[in-house]
Amino acid sequence: MAVTIPRVEINAVMDSYGQPWPPDGDSDSTTVRDAAAAIRRVVEGIVGGRFEDASRRVLMSKLADDLDALVDRVEERHANAMWSHTVGVNP
Repeated sequence: MAVTIPRVEINAVMDSYGQPWPPDGDSDSTTVRDAAAAIRRVVEGIVGGRFEDASRRVLMSKLADDLDALVDRVEERHANAMWSHTVGVNP
């Protein structure tokens, strides 16, 4: 089940890499995970031993990891909220 990722949280991750999230882009967990996977595919295609290539691979890999971690956090919060609502407990 896809959950909505708050734009402020996506923007915080993206801004730390100097890259904007598309203003009209979806912000659900499936889209964000798909973006991380697409970034990883690009990283796999970066070849070369130049410093710039290595630096780009590292930064893009870290961005993909950070996007996945963001989705994990939001999905966990959502699951905890749903569980709390179901059993009537405040998290």
